[in-house]
This record gives sequence, C-alpha cells and structure tokens, in this order.
Amino acid sequence: YDNKGLLYKSRKDYDIALEQFDKAIACDSKNSDAYENKISLLFDMGKYEDAIDFGKKGLEKFGQSDDLFFYMAYSYEMLGDYKTAVEYYDKELKYSNYKSWWTFTNASYCKLMLKDWIGAIEYAQRSIKLHQNNVHPYNFVAFAALETDKLDLATEYNNKAFNLYDRPNYMSYYNYARIKHLEGDDAGAKQRLDKARELFEKDTENWQFDGFLNLCDELERKLF
Repeated sequence: YDNKGLLYKSRKDYDIALEQFDKAIACDSKNSDAYENKISLLFDMGKYEDAIDFGKKGLEKFGQSDDLFFYMAYSYEMLGDYKTAVEYYDKELKYSNYKSWWTFTNASYCKLMLKDWIGAIEYAQRSIKLHQNNVHPYNFVAFAALETDKLDLATEYNNKAFNLYDRPNYMSYYNYARIKHLEGDDAGAKQRLDKARELFEKDTENWQFDGFLNLCDELERKLF
C-alpha cells in the first residue's frame, strides 16, 4: 500500500495516493514511513492545516522525525505563521545535525518575513556553505544586507546570484535595482526593476516571495 501510494503520488493522483497511505497505516500503525509519506502528500495537496495536525500525531507516536518536522514547518510557512515555522525548522535542523541546506534556506526566508535580518543572513550563509548552487540564499543575504545598510555585502551576494545562472530570477533583479538606486543610478534601477516584474509574472516556481509586487511598487516610488 505504501509503495502504491508513492506511485500514485508520482502520477499526481493525490486522492488515490492518500487512500493507499491510509491503508498502509491501517495495516501497520508502527510504519513511520507511511506517516512521513502521508504528511508530504498532504503538503503537496495544499492541505497545510491537515498536514500540521497529522504531523503532531506522528510526533506523538514516533517521536522526532526530520520529515515530520520539515513538512510541519513548511506548512506553517505556507499559512504565513513564520514564527512557528522557524521553530519547527530549527527542530529539523537540530535533529539532522544541521546538514540540511534546504531547511536553512526555508528558515532564512521565514526570518526575512519576520524582519530578523541578521538571522536571515546567518541561515542563508549556512545554507550556501552546505550547497553553493541554489540562488535563493544568495538573494536572501542580499535582501537582508540592503535592509541593514550593508551595501558591500548586498553587492557581493547579488553578484554571486547572477553568476549562478544565465538567467537569474526576479529576486536577483529586484536586489540589483535597489543597489543601483543606492548608487544613484535611478535609470539603471528602473531598468532592472522592470525586468524583476517581468520575470515574476513568468515565474513558474511553487514558491514566491511574499509581497514581492508591493516591494516593487515601494521601490518605484523612490525612483527619479
């Protein structure tokens, strides 16, 4: 049943996959894999509150679990409860001996949303130390550095973000626009801000920076 659930999940037949995981749990309630697979599925289905409730049950039954911690944290993040999300991301990091770069990245983003700029920089840099090819933590460092008037640090990490890909994402261009504005080049800032908006509209990722268009509007009002 567990394997069938994974198969149906890979086909995006989520309702059938959920039935299979429930059957796996009914057959063997001590099977932690089925619990972890189900919480992952509930997250993919966008059932974040259900994922949190189910995760709590799993933790009560099995104790600590990196998957349960992670998907509970991610669910809290998707619901906008960034403070609780960080708490569960920290639990996952401690349990995994601080080896999860993607958890550091997600937690860094949550710290940005909480305006914990120093914490966001720290977590993003720790993510980069574990994995150098993910653009998001570079963007997060640049964003937080701009919020704390560290233009040199923002420029350093924004350049690194651009060096990662031939076509950097919208956040890289937004940070670049802010840097240009602070350097007194409002024409250059407007050009890059327009590019950031264009890329944001075309973005197909599941994750988007919360309030991004509002940030663009605020910056545009400062130009010229």
